[in-house]
Amino acid sequence: RGDLLAVGDYEGFISIFDEDGNILKKVDTGQRSIIGLDWHPNENIIAAVGEEITLYHYESGNLKSIVDRNEEIEVLMLCVAWHPSGDFIATGDYGDFEQGYPTLLQYWTSYGEKIKSIEESKAEYRNLKWSSDGELLATASEKIRLWNRDGELVKEEISEDLLWGIDWNQDDTKIVGTDAIGNIIFWNRELDEIAQIK
Repeated sequence: RGDLLAVGDYEGFISIFDEDGNILKKVDTGQRSIIGLDWHPNENIIAAVGEEITLYHYESGNLKSIVDRNEEIEVLMLCVAWHPSGDFIATGDYGDFEQGYPTLLQYWTSYGEKIKSIEESKAEYRNLKWSSDGELLATASEKIRLWNRDGELVKEEISEDLLWGIDWNQDDTKIVGTDAIGNIIFWNRELDEIAQIK
């Protein structure tokens, strides 16, 4: 693990590099853009999102596309993360409040079948990240939220500004986030804010 790097671009391609920076593959997903991607924790499978979900198997070259909503207006997906077990993925999207399409956090099987759609956020999901133990999913929107593996909300705390980035520390005891105006915020696992860098 760690010997391949995948990069998505705004023209719908996934480029895969080796550890020396040599390009090994350039894959046309058929999407207009790739906004987020994540490697499967145990296999060379990439989940990528833009206006739909793409599952790409590096060895076989198999490419599968999953269209989320059968609506005239495409809703952009912004983030994707495999559960540490590799059994399913979570995605977060932009929604379209003007057109009445809610922002969704969604869980999908590893085969691209929808498990659950959650309407909770009042703003787009800019980022999401599983704790390494797989117990909690942290999401960044107008609040920081923690979800369990079944998609149930465990805890949430409001943020002064929209959150963009999110990640866990190595032992899953702290979370770091960035907001839309460049602040860095630290929380513990109970979502008590412990520090902020402006």
